[in-house]
Amino acid sequence: MASEVSEPVTPPSSWREQLRGGSFPLMLIILLGLLLFRSPDFVWGDTWFNLVLGREIAASGIIFRDATTALGWGTPVIDVQWLAHLVFFVIADNVGIGGLVSIGATWIAACITLGGVIALRAGASPGRVLLSTIIAFTALGSPPVLRAQTLVYPLLMLFPAVLWRDAQVPSGWKWLLVPLAVLWANLHGSVLLAPVFAGALLVARALDARRDRRPVSKALAAGDAALMLALLGSIFVTPYGFEVWRYYAQTAGNPIFRQYVTEWWPLWMDPDPYKIALLVVVAAAITRSWRSVGSYPVIVLFGLCVMQVTSKRHVTPLALACVVFLPHLLDKALGPRFTMDFREFNPRRAAGTLMAIAAAFVVGIPLGAREAVTSPDPTSAEARLASETAGPCLLVDEQQADRLMWYYPSLIGRLTHSARMETIPAWFVQQTSTTYAAPRTASSRDFLRRFPIVAMDDRLNGSVIETLSRDPQFERLGTTGRLHVFRNRRAKMLADPCARKG
Repeated sequence: MASEVSEPVTPPSSWREQLRGGSFPLMLIILLGLLLFRSPDFVWGDTWFNLVLGREIAASGIIFRDATTALGWGTPVIDVQWLAHLVFFVIADNVGIGGLVSIGATWIAACITLGGVIALRAGASPGRVLLSTIIAFTALGSPPVLRAQTLVYPLLMLFPAVLWRDAQVPSGWKWLLVPLAVLWANLHGSVLLAPVFAGALLVARALDARRDRRPVSKALAAGDAALMLALLGSIFVTPYGFEVWRYYAQTAGNPIFRQYVTEWWPLWMDPDPYKIALLVVVAAAITRSWRSVGSYPVIVLFGLCVMQVTSKRHVTPLALACVVFLPHLLDKALGPRFTMDFREFNPRRAAGTLMAIAAAFVVGIPLGAREAVTSPDPTSAEARLASETAGPCLLVDEQQADRLMWYYPSLIGRLTHSARMETIPAWFVQQTSTTYAAPRTASSRDFLRRFPIVAMDDRLNGSVIETLSRDPQFERLGTTGRLHVFRNRRAKMLADPCARKG
């Protein structure tokens, strides 16, 4: 009887070998290309907000009251992001805004790459890392604004990754997350997720034990509960102590934000195809793989999906967790189908292509963002606005307000509001939102006519600009880039609109 000869089996390469050829280098090339394409969107209102407050902290110390906007002036402030503000300012102060953009883009690329490496080390296939990263980044990067949350990207991946590893092989390394959580608490308010991630570990151990028909380890459960409490306590290790709860009450618990600030809207109020696609892929992967994977990644991804549906701003933690978890789930869900190995992309070809895209990245990022980072010309509309004599406060939208305060400190305290919305009266948030949405109504026109100067960004408020252009009570003071500045012809007859309280 002839013996059967099977085909030789090529042993899987190590994760280090997978970094050099195939799908992983292709993932890096696509990632750098996407960042390069998105470079004009890196600098947004929140970027300037960080810089303005960072300059204030560097000059006067920790912020306890709003000392930048007319409507929020003197309002008590809990600035949980104070360290992020200071980091942004120090970088810009040393290398300029263009340098900040280049460093920020490199940081984002490095963070996403870190997530891919974590997934590879956990045993995921490079093709699924490529697929997951593209899907997650397109949802995350729409647009990838440089803001305080950008600095905690590694933490949003490391915490789930470390706790996932602990769910598989318990160790004491997870306790190193506590000092990292203290750092996180001074960088961004998303630190609230730290104890949630630990709580998910506690639940996952119980579910895995029940599925395997074994008793729950009381020692491990007690350790998980202690870690959750320690991470919860780390939230208050800031210059504000237990007062930080007020910040979360003013933001996460503020119904005005969810009603009028688009970033806080539920996904169904403002559907985003990239975010919806991410949800669909995650739901399909969980449905097909939950029986064959541990409970921890399933619990975390499901919870973050629910959070994103209820508020679009939560796409960031979901997307970053997907970079770490989703490749593993897709491996289980898809098996040998749609592997995306790209083995023909050998190390030599990968190295040459990566060098080319990296060179384009270094040169192209500051060029792509040049409009946003170019200092205003002395004869520009911004300069003319800043030279206006002191008087009633000026209405400038939140996209441009912090930028103007960064370049013209003389405007601090004279602009109605900025990206810091928790200090702004609810009536003003409601009125501006209504005006932006329907500027031609009688109430909106009356609101705009209260101000001696109105300045709007055409990316957000083109309809307001059109309305002001047709209003005989306004004259165009000038246009520079995206900013359109209008002067009220009856400015001398106006009372200070910021003195009015709703």
